Amino acid sequence: MYSSIKPNTKFFIQVDRTHKLYIEECGNKKGVPVVYLHGGPGGSISAKNRRLFNPKKYWIILFDQRGSGKSKPSKSIINNSTNKLIDDMEKIRNFLKKRASPRNSILAILLHHAQILFILYLTSLENGR
Repeated sequence: MYSSIKPNTKFFIQVDRTHKLYIEECGNKKGVPVVYLHGGPGGSISAKNRRLFNPKKYWIILFDQRGSGKSKPSKSIINNSTNKLIDDMEKIRNFLKKRASPRNSILAILLHHAQILFILYLTSLENGR
């Protein structure tokens, strides 16, 4: 594990009428984007999860899934499914793509092509499940 780091940015995005997702960005904004998915249902991100990736090499994006952690509403299972999780990840990608500055044109291109952008780190793989 890498040393403890604090988020560069913390924010919420509204993904439907009911749900707001809590998102953190850490590490190098010019680095390789990586999205961390916590276990679930009922899991959440933590400071420990930020330590899984080299913050000098990666732009680390962590989020609490619908009904989990700091996302709102808490413990909600309304409109909460694997397909909604996939949709939410696409909404996060689009949100981050819009925020990419012109000086980060390479990053904007990567954000446009999700198939080469997202490196998913699944906790179930970490735990050997």
